[in-house]
Amino acid sequence: VEDGAIILQGDLRRRLEAWLTARGVRKVTVA
Repeated sequence: VEDGAIILQGDLRRRLEAWLTARGVRKVTVA
């Protein structure tokens, strides 16, 4: 993931948001 940011779509947002946070992702952008 570049710049610690990622774009998520759909209902996976919540699951991925938690997963990415656990991964140490700095920012989670929801589009």
